[in-house]
Amino acid sequence: MAECTGGVRKLGSAATSGQTVAEALVNYFYNELVSDKAGTKACSLVRMFRTRAYSQLSARQKSCADSSQAAQFCFPTTKCLTLEATAGDQVEWNSVSSSRGHQAIPLPSEELVRQMPMISQLISDLGLRVSDVLEPPKDLFIGKSEEDYNIFLVPDAVGSAIIPAQDEFVVPNKIRSVLGYGGMMTTGDMFAVILFSKLKIRRDTADMFRCIALATNLAVMRFDVEPMANPIPPTLRLIKPREGSG
Repeated sequence: MAECTGGVRKLGSAATSGQTVAEALVNYFYNELVSDKAGTKACSLVRMFRTRAYSQLSARQKSCADSSQAAQFCFPTTKCLTLEATAGDQVEWNSVSSSRGHQAIPLPSEELVRQMPMISQLISDLGLRVSDVLEPPKDLFIGKSEEDYNIFLVPDAVGSAIIPAQDEFVVPNKIRSVLGYGGMMTTGDMFAVILFSKLKIRRDTADMFRCIALATNLAVMRFDVEPMANPIPPTLRLIKPREGSG
């Protein structure tokens, strides 16, 4: 736990953007968590997600959201769960653009989110309410410590109703446990890091990720800035007045 927390802090201080933080995080866990001295990867897949308003999505992300079953509910303020970074055993798992259905998942209402078992359980296990994720209060998660970060854990992934795509993903990739951690950022967006492990993860091991969650939040917060409410139009420039013009 101490080594991982230190590693996350280092990559956070070295990052130059929120995107590089996300990419560094998933690659760190995928490469550093091993199951033997030979360096066999312990995780089949590691991904980082965060929520964004539909209006803040890129054109590619909007296209993905628009092709989902909840496309009719995509309004500018609709929260979407976006895939920020991914690393895994298969080539296509190392590129966000290769993801077919996870680049942007609309979260239009509490009722529809509860129909997504993994996302709904993740939010609940992180100690959040779906309503807080969709419309976060202004004072949510101010001054949080590691004790405030909860952990999402499915100790037995095979046969779990929480983890979808059992025959297509869980069984063929020998996923035994799924662990997730995350929290709320100052902008009111949620972030989550999810590890699909080929080893069984115990609850006491998972609980150690509370400190890692705090370190991740500190790394993310460096680039967690509210967009300007009234940005200066790009055509405006400060013009030095001519001498004598007053």
